[in-house]
Amino acid sequence: MPLIARGNAVATDHANGPNGCSNASVQTSNLCSPNVFVEGVGVVRIGDIMNPHKTPTDECNNHSPALNSASPNVFANTIAVGRISDTYAGPGTHVITDVAQSTVTAN
Repeated sequence: MPLIARGNAVATDHANGPNGCSNASVQTSNLCSPNVFVEGVGVVRIGDIMNPHKTPTDECNNHSPALNSASPNVFANTIAVGRISDTYAGPGTHVITDVAQSTVTAN
């Protein structure tokens, strides 16, 4: 089972884009559960957004995409929890590649 994602500890890989922001970069989550924790950090849930960062499209303006894939049956605050390999909405691809914890999983 995949590891659960945590707020501010979630590293993501940004897709290459056609404009000046075509280098892959590491981003973090900005929002997470205020009271459901994994190793002391709130878990990331559907709808929680990333910290603002440059988008690979739209002339590299900032965006803060929301998590849009998660566990089908594990919830925090009645909202599905994010896991390693889940994604944030575009433009570009935002795949959770590092969750900075190694003990808590969800299917």
